[in-house]
Amino acid sequence: MRTRYSQTCLHWGPLTTLLQFLHTRINFSNDIEGTLLPSFPKTFKAISQGIEDGGVFVYCPSRQASSALVTGYLMATQRLSFDDAWRQVLENCSECEDLNRNLKRQLTTWAKWPEFPGLPEWM
Repeated sequence: MRTRYSQTCLHWGPLTTLLQFLHTRINFSNDIEGTLLPSFPKTFKAISQGIEDGGVFVYCPSRQASSALVTGYLMATQRLSFDDAWRQVLENCSECEDLNRNLKRQLTTWAKWPEFPGLPEWM
């Protein structure tokens, strides 16, 4: 089985023109066994910076990864449960797609780790 890779792009800065946005890319394996958790620290830092700078746009062609990243960000920064964070994402994003089982499992498992909202050193 060939692994498909996808990118999630985060753009942030004053919401004037897309050309003025700073951006970062997060690569991850977009299959049933792909893990998004190791990208959380870099992603959450970029989202926080974007919010401070006036706006942030999180985008993934499949929409699932960007939805999962924003859900994880809300869980970590606002100490929300997966269900509460996911509900907020759905209420504020009409374009969001339901998360696949793998992404849901990662987020719900991560919330139970002793290191939450951080990651274990081995990641």
